[in-house]
Amino acid sequence: MGNLDSFRSFEENISLYFDHALSAKDEQQLFERLDNDPSCCQKFEKEKSARQFLKNKFQRSTVSNDMIESIKKRLQTL
Repeated sequence: MGNLDSFRSFEENISLYFDHALSAKDEQQLFERLDNDPSCCQKFEKEKSARQFLKNKFQRSTVSNDMIESIKKRLQTL
């Protein structure tokens, strides 16, 4: 069970890394593990590739300033 928990923690750290939410110490540990474990490196590269695909495939829609102001006014009346 320890290996499974360790792998889940590793997967969480991958997500945190790509979200720029990983501490410097944890980032260093992540890269050490990547250097020493080919299966973890493969998982990291797969996640990296998937995120890059999504980033390239989908574009964020923009919202007009009028829409933002309209929402703000509605929220102020609540």
